[in-house]
Amino acid sequence: MKRKDTMLFGMIDGLNGTVGVLIGLLAGNASAKSIAIALASKTIASAISMGAAEYDSDVVGSPKMMRAKVITMGIGYSLASLLPGIGFFFSRQLGIVLFVPITIFFLFIMSQFRAQNLGWRRSIIRTLVIFFLAVGGGILASVLIK
Repeated sequence: MKRKDTMLFGMIDGLNGTVGVLIGLLAGNASAKSIAIALASKTIASAISMGAAEYDSDVVGSPKMMRAKVITMGIGYSLASLLPGIGFFFSRQLGIVLFVPITIFFLFIMSQFRAQNLGWRRSIIRTLVIFFLAVGGGILASVLIK
């Protein structure tokens, strides 16, 4: 997997998982502090897990190349996982206001990366289908647990 593809994989997983968690927490009326703790915990634990899985799954290449791929995966995951919810580290209202534009920005970036291999139409469709499935998962979890 190329470095760009590794970054994209991390970003897709980071963003979609975060959106699902955020939607569920917001639907459950979680406080800004609870959301920030959940996002930080999820980002750190999952970035480590994603990096380790990348290392384990690709045994081809020098140790230096493997470290670069692990770091790339971790950075892509962390950015897309943490930034959409960054406002919740300050207040619930700021979190909600920043969540939508930052999420749209990451969806655009991911579609840009994918368009190089898939073309624009397929790229946007795939990105949005995965995104809305993650949103639906967050809503479903909040409804089932209420």
